[in-house]
Amino acid sequence: MIRGIEIVGRGVTQTANASAAANLIAHAATLAGKGAMSYTRYGDAPDRVGIPLKAFALVADSFEELEERIMTWEPESVDVVMVLDAPLIKGTESWGHQGLRPVMEKLVDGGVIIVNTDRAPEDLIKYLPGTSFGYKLTTIDGSGMSALYHVPLLGALAELKNDIAPGSFLEKAIYERYGRESDVETFRNGKNVRAIEVAPKISGQRIENFTPPVLPTWKEMSDYTMIPNPKPNTANPDFKGATTRSRRPIIDYEKCTNCALCWVFCPDGAVMHRNDKYEINYEYCKGCGICAEECNPEAITMRDELEFLTWEVE
Repeated sequence: MIRGIEIVGRGVTQTANASAAANLIAHAATLAGKGAMSYTRYGDAPDRVGIPLKAFALVADSFEELEERIMTWEPESVDVVMVLDAPLIKGTESWGHQGLRPVMEKLVDGGVIIVNTDRAPEDLIKYLPGTSFGYKLTTIDGSGMSALYHVPLLGALAELKNDIAPGSFLEKAIYERYGRESDVETFRNGKNVRAIEVAPKISGQRIENFTPPVLPTWKEMSDYTMIPNPKPNTANPDFKGATTRSRRPIIDYEKCTNCALCWVFCPDGAVMHRNDKYEINYEYCKGCGICAEECNPEAITMRDELEFLTWEVE
């Protein structure tokens, strides 16, 4: 049986941590005599900074069991989802034409979601859709413990799913990679997780209000590539990019002077002039913060994305 771990993070800023976590899991599994592999993938957007990315570790009793998975882009199911940036639990848009995808899309019944945050798991339930299967939601403030914040998350993994990559072998893999006993101790501290059981809430579909996109097989694909091209100065309905941001710009209209600097400097065209004022289209805003930096009257502030229930306007 193949066991899967999915690590969800952000491009560039978290690529090294996501890749290292997957590699350490695979290395620990091989030290335990199992077959394992790890890899990282971006989505198909030209953006890289902040764009949701995923890393995977696959573990089986032997490498021969993994051979059929070597050329697949993503595993069919995973036992654990690790979220490196907490707002990503609201879902990710990694691919054009496929919409928002829930983080537990591939999670098995009885699986585990581990979130890097200082919040309690009870505070995160509201962001997650109901499911027809149960799972465990856990949080740990990895970023508050180490710059290598994936290390304490691996401690949480060892505490909750020790059969995938046993803790003793994860400790060895961490020491072999970093050569510091302090990192091993950080890993051990990661076992002090906060966890709650999330019970099934719906029936009739696996995840509330979500139908997985049906992708064409290689036999159904055309002999050429055709990319729809939106008209100039129009939004692309097939790729929005909101899940790129960790912070959201908010305009204080009592301070706003309609100077248009936010509109001029927004690199994604997410600022619109409507009803005699400038507004931010949060479906397309990627949270870069340039509008807040350029705003002379300081009418724009950047706020934590988890202050808002969804990626869009509320």
